[in-house]
Amino acid sequence: MKVNRHLTVLVLVLTLLAIRSSAATGQIPPQRPPFSFPADVIPAWALPTPPPSSLGSLGRIETGSGPIEPELLRALLTAKPDERFRIIVHLREQVDPQAVAAGALNATEARYRVVETLQATAVRSQTSLRAYLAGARTTGAVRSYTPFWVINGIAVHANRDTVFALAARPEVAAVRLDHYRQWVTNQPTNQLTNQLTNQPTTEWGVARIRADDVWHTLHVSGTGAVVAGMDTGGDWLHPALQA
Repeated sequence: MKVNRHLTVLVLVLTLLAIRSSAATGQIPPQRPPFSFPADVIPAWALPTPPPSSLGSLGRIETGSGPIEPELLRALLTAKPDERFRIIVHLREQVDPQAVAAGALNATEARYRVVETLQATAVRSQTSLRAYLAGARTTGAVRSYTPFWVINGIAVHANRDTVFALAARPEVAAVRLDHYRQWVTNQPTNQLTNQLTNQPTTEWGVARIRADDVWHTLHVSGTGAVVAGMDTGGDWLHPALQA
């Protein structure tokens, strides 16, 4: 027990002497350097914020990959020269509805301003492009085109080379495929088909007032009777009603 106690005291004394010696000579135990990212690695929070001009703004359309959208460009590169595409051509000049409606006295005036500006912008900016499309239609390069003032764009059905030519025009901002969407099908559902198939010959309203009994019993069908209606919603001076 005495030997162990003496050894413990000796160890403590040597440890204290070592610490005092390090402090006297100015030596500081090595410390772990602070963490830093390598020169070629930038953390997400350190990335600079892009300027607003690169994020797009009202009055300009940006696709991020040039005037032709990638899906359309892939189709064009593999298409034959005479293959036709249905596309939407968006023009660069666009209207800022909020700026146009600013200062309007009421909603009616605001709507009038926006519509008038949209139509005037489309007429002015589409003149040259529509003249080009009219000429291309006479040669068969363009099958049809329909201008739209709401989006300041034109729906075009043209061949491959014409699509490239349209994308190269300075007033064109973007060229996209005219995607077909069918939101409502014309085919009735099975339930509706069954209802139509099993529908009785006499409408329920007719049966409710027993008009069919009058037809079959009294042989009165109303044939030859003049029926007229007059209310504030009808324009009785309209030519269609005067005929």
